[in-house]
Amino acid sequence: MVSRIDLILKQIDSEIFINKPPVYLKKADSSDILFIAFTSEGSQGKSFDFYKFFNSHELNVFHQLFVSTCTGSWYGPFDKGIYKSEDSSLEILKQIIYILNVRKVLCIGSSKGGTGAIKYGSYLSELIDTYICAFCPKVFVGQHKTKGIRHYFNNEKKYLKKFDIFVDFNFPIDNIHIKDLKTIADIHNVSGAQHNVAKVLRKNGRLKQIIKSYFN
Repeated sequence: MVSRIDLILKQIDSEIFINKPPVYLKKADSSDILFIAFTSEGSQGKSFDFYKFFNSHELNVFHQLFVSTCTGSWYGPFDKGIYKSEDSSLEILKQIIYILNVRKVLCIGSSKGGTGAIKYGSYLSELIDTYICAFCPKVFVGQHKTKGIRHYFNNEKKYLKKFDIFVDFNFPIDNIHIKDLKTIADIHNVSGAQHNVAKVLRKNGRLKQIIKSYFN
C-alpha cells in the first residue's frame, strides 16, 4: 500500500498538488516563503481557512499549504488513518519544506487552527526560520488539557523569529486559553471581536498588513 506521504513526495513537483483533506498544497512560480494555514473546527470538511484570502491578494506569490484534521482532533495527527502520531504529521511538513527549498515559514490559524499553528510552528522553528500568527487559539485541549501546549516551547522561544497572538481582551474564555503564553508570545488586543478575531481583521484590512509584516 502506498502511503499518503509517498504520494505527496511523488506529486509535489507538479504545479498544484491537491489531495482530499488533510492536505492541500498550492505552489508559487518562484518563492522561498511558505504559508501553512491550519483549519478551524467550524470549517472542518467544508473548506480550508484563509484559502480565499491568500488567493485574492498579492499574497498568492508565496507557496501555500492548507492543513486540516479530523473533527474532534486538535492537531495531534492530521487524521485518524495513516498519520497516527504528531511525528508522522510533522514529517510531512518537513518533507514539503525540504522539497520546496523555502527559507521562511509562517504558521497561521484561528481557534483550533491556532492550536495547530502553535504546535507545529514550535516544532518547525528548530528546522527553519518560523513565524507563528494565532488568532484566539485554543490551548487547553485534548491530551494536553492539563499542562496546555506551552510545554512545546520548553519555556522559551529562542528558535522562533516571531510569535504573535491576537485576541479580544474582553472575551474571557479566550484569555484563559492564552494566559500561560503571555511570557513567550506577543499578545495583541482586537477589541470587540470576541472569538471572531481573524474575521474582524480581514474585514478592516489589518490581516493583510499583519501577514505582510513578517516578510518585509
